[in-house]
Amino acid sequence: MQNPVSISIGIPAYNEEANIKQLLAAILNQREISFKLDAVIVVSDGSEDHTVGEVQSVQDARVHLIINQSRKGQSCAQNTIFNVAKSDIVVVFEADTIPNDTEYLERLIRPIINNARIGFVQGNAVPLPAETLFGRIFRAQIAIYQDLSIKDSEALSLSVSGRGGRAFTRYVYQKMRWPIAVPEDSYALLWCRDNSISAVFQESAICFFRCAETFTDFLKVRKKTNGGRMALERYFKEDNVRRIYNTPVWLRLQMLMRFFLRHPFYAISYLWITATLTLMQDNQLFNDFLETAPSTKRLLTSSDSIAE
Repeated sequence: MQNPVSISIGIPAYNEEANIKQLLAAILNQREISFKLDAVIVVSDGSEDHTVGEVQSVQDARVHLIINQSRKGQSCAQNTIFNVAKSDIVVVFEADTIPNDTEYLERLIRPIINNARIGFVQGNAVPLPAETLFGRIFRAQIAIYQDLSIKDSEALSLSVSGRGGRAFTRYVYQKMRWPIAVPEDSYALLWCRDNSISAVFQESAICFFRCAETFTDFLKVRKKTNGGRMALERYFKEDNVRRIYNTPVWLRLQMLMRFFLRHPFYAISYLWITATLTLMQDNQLFNDFLETAPSTKRLLTSSDSIAE
């Protein structure tokens, strides 16, 4: 690639008036050392709140707004972004996330710049401090799991989350399109693997998100995860899908042992909650319009410290 490389940012947004403006500010304030920011493409996907007005209030010629009058789903919105992008690299953010500092993009694209064989880079999704007891339980579990999986090459190679932000090379974003009714983050990783495209996890590119803070919201997240697995098996080999969704036994055991040692009350609560959720599991099929978890949308509050 030439130096500096050109980047377009893509943000699918549905009812994100509370978060979209601070995400745009964080993106526009990124340090452009080895790249040039060409465009920030926001697709308001049938938003019924003030998402459109919040985007339009950002006075920067690089921000481009596409308005879907009716909701078409995240996969369709991201396909639109890929259709209109013209840069060397497209970075896709979820609208309810925010990079941890001004060098996030530099870190995220570094593997692509250093190795022409890499076509997809997954950023590191890190949960913000929790506001409720329930949220603190699952934030502690996520932190321990991430710490262990990052140290294991096999587990690390299967890390997938749109909340960490993702970088796609021109070769990938011109060829890949998401079908409807699939978990788009897992689909992208499996598509790259099926097409012999190198995908890597970039630990240092941290993007913050808020995990579910209530039992009801976590149940919604769990339903999407379970339904997504079944949806992916229509497009990829069952064994490949299972590798992403089935945490290795050794990793689960290590996570539980460390969880009990560090947070015994949280660990017992976590086991009880997950057992209850398993009993409530209804195998709902994945679709692009599943109900969102409201607590995950309260990205930053006045008490949050991003550096925490």
